[in-house]
Amino acid sequence: QCPPPPAALLDLIATELLREEDHVRKTAPAPFTTQMCLYLHALAVLVPHHAKHSAQSPTVRACALAQLLKAQRLLLDETRPVKLHDVSDGQDRNMWLFVRVTSAIRSALQVVLASWLS
Repeated sequence: QCPPPPAALLDLIATELLREEDHVRKTAPAPFTTQMCLYLHALAVLVPHHAKHSAQSPTVRACALAQLLKAQRLLLDETRPVKLHDVSDGQDRNMWLFVRVTSAIRSALQVVLASWLS
C-alpha cells in the first residue's frame, strides 16, 4: 500500500497546467493538448486524497474552471472543429480532438466535484 501523495504536488501540477495553458494560448492552434489532458488527469487523481486542500487552493480551482470556461467559450463562439485540430494528428484529427476535449472536460469536472464534496 502506497502512502497518499503530498498535498504540495497538487499545487505543483496545477501551476504546470497553468503554464501549459499560457503556452498553448500563445503558440498552439489547438486549445486542448495531450500534455494539458495529462496534467488534468493527474489533478483529478490527486484531488480525492486532498479534497479540502484542493477546495482551498486557488490554483487548483483555477485550472479546472479554466478548462470548463474554455470549452464553454468555444461552444458560445460556435468555433468550427477545423480551427481546433492539431495538425500533427493527421487523418485521425477528429478522433483526437474528441478524445482531448472529452478528457479535459471530464477531468476538470472530476476535480471540481471532488473538491466541492470534501
